[in-house]
Amino acid sequence: MARSTRKLVVTLDTYLSILAVISSFCAIGITFYQAYLQRTEHYASVMPIMDSYLNNGGDDKSWHLAFVFVNNGVGPAIIEKTELTYKGKPFHDMREITNAIVEEKLKRGQAKASDFTGFVMTKSDFWPTRVITAGQVVELCSIDHKYAARWVDEAIGRGEIRIKIGYKSIYGEQWRFDSTPRRIELRNVKVDE
Repeated sequence: MARSTRKLVVTLDTYLSILAVISSFCAIGITFYQAYLQRTEHYASVMPIMDSYLNNGGDDKSWHLAFVFVNNGVGPAIIEKTELTYKGKPFHDMREITNAIVEEKLKRGQAKASDFTGFVMTKSDFWPTRVITAGQVVELCSIDHKYAARWVDEAIGRGEIRIKIGYKSIYGEQWRFDSTPRRIELRNVKVDE
């Protein structure tokens, strides 16, 4: 008996069906890529960037120092942890650091205790869960005194006062600000979770 061979006929409908399946997979791929781009855009649209500035100056009779932090990003910075150190030793706030510097200088005889009457200092703290909105300026400390302000200013310049701030965005991305590096790209480092 002779074997019958069946001839496979490909019609236009078959081609159109294959083309529809391929275009469906392409559409799914494009949809996932668009979702990835949207997610990246959303993360970038709420990225906080903390930075610090010194406002200082004066003469032999008076000296002013303001240590200012600002969120230069486009989203809020949620503070998680703050470390203030002077010569490697941890302190709670800038007032304690200023007092330690003044005590050091008094022991060395660089000033008299009577020179510190009327010593004015204001301070602010970065406590955990504090939110610094985009563009918000926080004055960490402001000192108006001919010796204390200059000494704190010099200690900051030498890198003896170090401030590290751990903060995150509203999406939970974490960064660390460090006041001592001279290069700005090393001051804010994204921390991998």
